Amino acid sequence: MKISASIAKIVTALSVAGAAASAHAISNHQFFLVNETDQAVVEFYATHLGDPRGPDLLGIQTLPSGYNVLINAYDGDPRHCFFNFKSIMEDGQTVYKRNVNVCEIIRYTISSD
Repeated sequence: MKISASIAKIVTALSVAGAAASAHAISNHQFFLVNETDQAVVEFYATHLGDPRGPDLLGIQTLPSGYNVLINAYDGDPRHCFFNFKSIMEDGQTVYKRNVNVCEIIRYTISSD
């Protein structure tokens, strides 16, 4: 009985540690997308290097000029930190930014420069 109780405690501790690691991995891939242009961002993609393009992370929403939104680029692998960004603007213009380390940024700003 003591062995089983000890094993149960170890399994519980590992489960809690695993959940904490998963939460950290997800939060480590979050950043604010800031729109400092004069038009709305209508689509935004963050794709791990070498992967096919994923879903539009804005979903059915747009990001108006002067606003920001929290983006979660976590793709299921906590080791994936480098992503290519693709932003599609209201007028159809496409803005690319390659090789962005999402594990180290807090915000990514799209500007008119």
